[in-house]
Amino acid sequence: TILFSAPVAFSKYVLDLKEVRASRSQALVEMSGSMLEKMEGYNAIISGLGSPAPENLMDLKTKMLIVEDEVKEISRNAGESIQDLSEIDVDLRRIYNELKVDVESFETQLDIALRDFYIKIKF
Repeated sequence: TILFSAPVAFSKYVLDLKEVRASRSQALVEMSGSMLEKMEGYNAIISGLGSPAPENLMDLKTKMLIVEDEVKEISRNAGESIQDLSEIDVDLRRIYNELKVDVESFETQLDIALRDFYIKIKF
C-alpha cells in the first residue's frame, strides 16, 4: 500500500506547494502595487512644487526613489514566478517589516517637509 499511496501523497504535496507559492506571489504583487501607488502620489506632489525644490524635499524624494526601486524589483520577481518559496518568504518579510514602514513614514516626512517649505515661502 505504501507503494501506491506515496506517489499520491507526493503529488498532493507538490500541488499544495504550488498553491502556496502562487498565493504568496499574488500577495507580494498586491502589496507592492499599493506601495508603488502611494509613492507615485508622493513623488507627484514633490514634482508639482516646481523647480528648484527645497533640499529637504529632494532628499526625501531620493529616499522614496530608492525604496520604489526595491519595491519594483520585488514586484517584478514575484510577477514572473521565478523565485523559490524561501525567496518569496524573504521578500514578504522585507515588504511587511521594512519597506512598508518606510512608505508609511514617508507621508509624515513629506508633511513636515511641505510645512517647512510653505513657512519659508510665506515668511
